[in-house]
Amino acid sequence: MTNFLRLGIWLKVADHFNQLDEDRRRLVVRGDIKQWNQLLVEMAHDAGVISNEEFAIFQNVGYMGSTELIANLFRISQTEEKLRKDRVEGAENATSIHYNVNVPVSTWPI
Repeated sequence: MTNFLRLGIWLKVADHFNQLDEDRRRLVVRGDIKQWNQLLVEMAHDAGVISNEEFAIFQNVGYMGSTELIANLFRISQTEEKLRKDRVEGAENATSIHYNVNVPVSTWPI
């Protein structure tokens, strides 16, 4: 494939992405992140990152500051507790709970 052809394909993908609303863009990006993280986990494992501690160290390098990680952990724990406590059923309900827990946390000045 020539560089010109690659550029043409990339421009079409970028144009399509730019036409999406913000919610759809986030879904696309989160899907990409999930796929790349899965590949990264496999590659890190193949390279010798085996134990949980090794992987935590590997993931930590250049990632987030401790304050942001703690806020993220708090958001995750609050969402998990709310889903469990309220016995939430269904993807739409779970997503709504996650959103409602995240909104106040994401507005904290970090």
